[in-house]
Amino acid sequence: MKKTLPLFLLIIVFTINACAPLAAATPVVVAPSKNPTVDEKIPTLSLEILRSGMYNSPNWGEFQLSNGVYYRTPPTSQDSPEAYTTRLLDTVIYGDINLDGSEDALVFLNTQNGGTGHFIEMAAVLNLSGSAFNISTLDLGDRVVVESGTIQDGAVILNLRVHEPNDPACCPSQLATWNYHFDGTQLVQVSSTDPVTAVPISSTQVSPWNIYNDQKYGYLIGYPDFYNVVIVNDEYVEIGDKIVVTVSNTDPSTLLGDGPAIDSVTDVQVSVYPAKLLTGYIGAIGGYIPQQIRRFVFERNGYYFVVTLYALGLHVTEGKISQIAQLNPEDVSLFDNIVASLQFP
Repeated sequence: MKKTLPLFLLIIVFTINACAPLAAATPVVVAPSKNPTVDEKIPTLSLEILRSGMYNSPNWGEFQLSNGVYYRTPPTSQDSPEAYTTRLLDTVIYGDINLDGSEDALVFLNTQNGGTGHFIEMAAVLNLSGSAFNISTLDLGDRVVVESGTIQDGAVILNLRVHEPNDPACCPSQLATWNYHFDGTQLVQVSSTDPVTAVPISSTQVSPWNIYNDQKYGYLIGYPDFYNVVIVNDEYVEIGDKIVVTVSNTDPSTLLGDGPAIDSVTDVQVSVYPAKLLTGYIGAIGGYIPQQIRRFVFERNGYYFVVTLYALGLHVTEGKISQIAQLNPEDVSLFDNIVASLQFP
């Protein structure tokens, strides 16, 4: 007797591709590749991993430590390189920041920029199956001293010494306790007088991150638990409703008259990879709703890996065609974090 698959295993997804024709293969929804559970012995983010990690500072940009140190180029040859560094401090606080069951880490960075200041930052590092991902970095101040801290149920309590009004710059004396919670994309400081409670795990604001591992091209990219991944074909993958990852051998930033209208092209550095950041919009041609896009293009081994955020998504077919829908700043922030998690083989 001929065997057939149960209907619940047949998943049909109709996807519209704004930049390339759909392949003949049927799109499939991918089961998320979650971080391992605690019982599966998640690899700990070792000190060695953290001392060679990639960090993104709102004050000093993106950089990668080597043996716990990053050296910036001094402004003149007479300046000492030691005065232009970012160093990982000894204090590391472990705990589950994003409530996904894995043990993440808080580390502290000390940056000198040629003067007497020692600017301290707290970096939240998520554990994605043993890989480190700096999801958020916050400025704590000049020469503050971190005494201790805890991460419990997604809430961060930090004990430190800060400056009294009459303290010399070298020696803060006031004891302080600062509280933080993770809002799904970054650490946010909350009032020290408020009770420190975690947002429930069911909330979409605080969600575990999954990892999509592309089988053909070998790239990995993280995404929040509340997104689905749909493989339209080997070269076209959707993440959620608004993000598309494509692979081709043609640089999309050089295409004229085909695809979105591009307003700007900027050379950027994303994690350890050089990339181009394109901004622009798609028009109403083809039945799409006019909307802004934000796109990163990576050239690797003769291929162009393109990650695009659409303001509304390509499946939205109803709306105003007389104006261009704008990108949501929250979507942009989350999108940039997703792109920053991209890893190539």
